[in-house]
Formats: sequence, C-alpha cells, structure tokens
Amino acid sequence: MFQLNNSIEFKTIIARMYIRVIIYCFSTRFLEVKMFKQLEEYVRPDSLKDALAILDKKKDAAKILAGGTAVMVSHNAGVKTLVDIKHLGLNKIKKEGKDMKIGAAVTISQLLQNPLIQKYCGGLLYQSAYFIASTPLRNMITLGGNIVSVYPWSDLPVALLLSDAKVIIAGKEKTRTVSYRELLKKHPAQNIAKNEIVTDIILPDAAGYSGAFVKYAKTSFDLAMLDVGVTAKIKGREFEDVRFAISAIGPLPQMLNESAGMLIGCKTNDAAAIEKAAAKASVEAKFMSDKRVSIEYKKEILPVLIRRLVEKIVEEK
Repeated sequence: MFQLNNSIEFKTIIARMYIRVIIYCFSTRFLEVKMFKQLEEYVRPDSLKDALAILDKKKDAAKILAGGTAVMVSHNAGVKTLVDIKHLGLNKIKKEGKDMKIGAAVTISQLLQNPLIQKYCGGLLYQSAYFIASTPLRNMITLGGNIVSVYPWSDLPVALLLSDAKVIIAGKEKTRTVSYRELLKKHPAQNIAKNEIVTDIILPDAAGYSGAFVKYAKTSFDLAMLDVGVTAKIKGREFEDVRFAISAIGPLPQMLNESAGMLIGCKTNDAAAIEKAAAKASVEAKFMSDKRVSIEYKKEILPVLIRRLVEKIVEEK
C-alpha cells in the first residue's frame, strides 16, 4: 500500500488536485473550494479489501478519492485521510452475458471512447456523457462519482434511470446490489455508508430499446437547465414500452412513469397521443425553484423536449 503523510510528495499531490479542480469550480460556477484543513495522509490501497478496511477504521475521518472533482467541493472539515481507489482495477468496461458491467472508476472520457457504450440503447448513455462539462473534466469525472455525488443538474443519472441500472456496493462484511432507481429514492450519499465503496454499475440488456437524450443549457459546458431522456421499445408501429426521465428539475432525478405510460399501446404516428403524453409530463414532474430560469419556463420547455425525443426515436427506428 502506497501512503504519504505530511511530506513534500504528499503536499505536491494535494496541490495538483487543487490546481485541477480550480478549472472545475470555474466551469461549474462553484464559489468555493472546500479546503482540507485537517488532512494528514493520502493512502493508495493495493486492494479493495485494504481500502474497505481503512474506511472502516477511519470512519468519518476518511474520504474516497477517485476523479477528485466532487471531493474538492464537498464538506471536508473533518477529513484527515484520502483513500485513492483509482488503482483497484475498477476502471474496466465489459460484457457479462447480455448485461454490461462498468467499473466505478471509469471516467466519462472512457465511456465516450468505448464501442459498447456508444451502441448501448441507441447511444443513450453516450449522449448523456457527451454533454458533461469539458474534455479536461471528462478525463477526471468518474461514473462512480456521478452515482454517489448527485447534483440537481447531473446528466448521467437520467440515462442510468432509464436503463434500470444496478449498483454494486462493497462493504467490509458483504457486497450488495441495489437498483439505481431504489438508490435514488433519497440522496445516494444517505443510502451508501461511509465505509462502503461503489465498485460497479450493471446495465441490463437493452435489446429492442432505443434511447434519446438532450441537455438543455445556455452552452454545452454550462450546467443543465433541463436534462431529458426517453427510451422506447417499438414493435411494428406501436409503442410496446416507453420511459421518461428528467433532471435539473428537482433535488433528485425523476422518472415520469404516468406520462410515459400513456404512450404504451399507441401507434408511433399518433401525434395527438405523443403531444398529450408530453403535456402530462409537466403536470407529473415535481419542479423546484431555480435562480437561472423560472419554473413556468421549464414547464413550457419540458413537453417540447419530450415530444422531440419521442419523434427522434420513431424516425430512427
């Protein structure tokens, strides 16, 4: 196990982290980097077992480090140990039967470059990953970080909800698999213990499904004002299954099951049915106030985006 205490090497690593995250703070308009005022050591475990043992021993005084972007803007007042999990082999993407297994330390850039991700559900996950921040930040941000540190404007959760992803969480005593939809019933940080590590994300077989995603923002690098995703399974010229998901609309991403369900059994060329389901989405969604844009504006835009995504899936089928 690699370990640094209050040495020149240790200070250099921390300094480099702060320099990298300054870019992140400016690009996402955070006003403050939360300083590690009590930080004493940086630890790079040799195995997942070692990492879990350290977290279990250090309790609240330890924090997991993967990409580093979320860590540097979170509350770090009592953190004394950083546990680096980037070297535990959690950066692989592979097929497991018909499902896909993605390591939690996989970066957004890795997702974008992987052929499996590019093809999955009509490119749904690829589309949502493509709109995350800028290239330098996509080289840092990890999938696991997006699972645990969910912000109102987070892009990836929409695609993960639509895909019905499963999250593998390792603890010292046992490993558990949790539906991502279940995990998001409250903030994931409340469902994942401080001595647990998200190790993998499982994407189930999406055969027959097509997906589309849009990030509605002032610029592609800006925080989303609305994230909207749609998946559909079409048989013949009829919707067999339809799912809507949104974020940047409340504290946590939301599935809009009632409005999406209105399209099941409808013909794909039934414009009135599509319009009605899209309009229902604005009624079903739970909006929160946003200093950048009014709730009324979001309610007007949401049906338009959903209708466009449904039409795009139908056209490309």
